[in-house]
Amino acid sequence: MNFKKYLVPFILIIFIGCESTEVVETELPFEEKIVINAELYAGRQFDGVSISRTIPLTGSYRYSEALVTDASVKITDDRGQERYLFLDSLGRYSQRGLMTIHSGYTYYLEALIDGEHYTAETRVPYAPQVANIEFAEESYITARVTGSYNQVYSAVWVLLDNFGREMVRSDKLYTVKKISSQDSDVMDMRTANFPETYNQAHYRNRLRFLSMAFDSDYYEYFITRNSNNPVENTFSQSGGVVKWNVTGPKAIGLFIGVAEGTPMSPER
Repeated sequence: MNFKKYLVPFILIIFIGCESTEVVETELPFEEKIVINAELYAGRQFDGVSISRTIPLTGSYRYSEALVTDASVKITDDRGQERYLFLDSLGRYSQRGLMTIHSGYTYYLEALIDGEHYTAETRVPYAPQVANIEFAEESYITARVTGSYNQVYSAVWVLLDNFGREMVRSDKLYTVKKISSQDSDVMDMRTANFPETYNQAHYRNRLRFLSMAFDSDYYEYFITRNSNNPVENTFSQSGGVVKWNVTGPKAIGLFIGVAEGTPMSPER
């Protein structure tokens, strides 16, 4: 997941008449945001939290200049383990030492930035059970996924190399679904389309279905993620507000638990 904030510094409104054209330039005020992002993958080592500031497009952008380097950050789990995080050489706040993320745990993030408090929490899900994996329309892969009511699910296609290692994975989630009721825990899931060239036997035999589970907060982000895209029609309104799960005076971003299944081969 890659979360970036694009801010538009001005709007050009062009009125075209029969004999004249007038260009009206209206400057928009820039509102700085604090961007806090972390993905907590079940069974993996925690790789840190990124904290940065948005920068107006009128200025030059350097990632090093956008980084917040003086935050006080800690992460706590619901078993009472508390860890302070420190800025590392990659520009992320991470623990000095190993920290394994566990399914079923809830993690709480606290950060003090410019004297203001920011918080987030996430429950790390369990990977779903998967069955009936099939190719569909020579374009994507489908499966039946069994999950839990308080988690949401998606899937990607993965291409393995000749040694069974992941070589390429889809960079797009076709959909994110949640269990509609506590009485039903099974849903149909599909991947995004894979490239047409992967229908060749050399590639097709190495395509796999990879299920993914997310904390339920990810569903609200996914269905609103395009809300702040630039509006192409000058006289239309934007779609709304992106639903982030980080809170604070100027907060945007996601602190989200993720669990991946095992890449599985479609039925031949």
